[in-house]
Amino acid sequence: MKDWLESFVRGQEGFAAARITSLRRMPGGASKETWAFDLQPGREEGEALLPLVLRIERASPLPVSLDLQTEFRLLQEVYREGLPVPRPYWRGRMPWAAPLPSWNGINGETLVRRLQRDDRYEQARRVIPEQLGRYLARIHRLPGTTGKWISFPGGTGLLPRP
Repeated sequence: MKDWLESFVRGQEGFAAARITSLRRMPGGASKETWAFDLQPGREEGEALLPLVLRIERASPLPVSLDLQTEFRLLQEVYREGLPVPRPYWRGRMPWAAPLPSWNGINGETLVRRLQRDDRYEQARRVIPEQLGRYLARIHRLPGTTGKWISFPGGTGLLPRP
């Protein structure tokens, strides 16, 4: 997989000399496989690594699941509007799997239990509700998504309008 991914990335504009320095599967994901990898964009020694995330579409056991192409397009729009989401880089197709997008990795904690209980997140627990409210308000005001996205049946997510 590493060789194929490196070849795919090298085919993207500005990344002809890119090299993957690590590739690791991330835990979780009921309907999608998630991989993290560090990319050295060029051949310069000491060049900053670019942390990226690769998602791979798999058959979903969930009754409703947002496909990765739609998720990628939605992230592109939200990123363009300046909201704090991972920067979308590329989307493509693996020869042996469904579509795959890749975007910027963001360091942080994802385990809810730790966020709720660990003392080191006490300050975060105080500011997160206000921050999330502000971001949700901005998402609802995005001009690029007005009328372009509709809810899943039952209001559980977004789909592009046909």
